[in-house]
Amino acid sequence: MAYKIKVYDKNICYAVKIRAPNDPSGNPRRGWLVYGKRGGYKGFVDEGYSGFHALFKRFPKVVETASIPVAYAVYKDGMKDELV
Repeated sequence: MAYKIKVYDKNICYAVKIRAPNDPSGNPRRGWLVYGKRGGYKGFVDEGYSGFHALFKRFPKVVETASIPVAYAVYKDGMKDELV
C-alpha cells in the first residue's frame, strides 16, 4: 500500500537541531528550527523517534547547519510552532 508524504517546501531550507534533556520517562526532546533560504523562520519539526527522517520527509532539500544543547523551555517554545 502506497501513501503520500506531505512536502511543505521543495526549496532549500536550513535547520538548526536543538537537543533538550530527556523527559523523566527517558523520552527524547529533540527537534529542528527550520529557516528558509533567505532566513525566514518556517517552524519547528519534532524529531520524536523518527530521527532525521522526520525533518527530511517535510523538507527534502534541507541542510542541517548546527546541533546545539538547549534548556527544556526552548524546546517547549519550539513545540508551539510545530509543523504537522
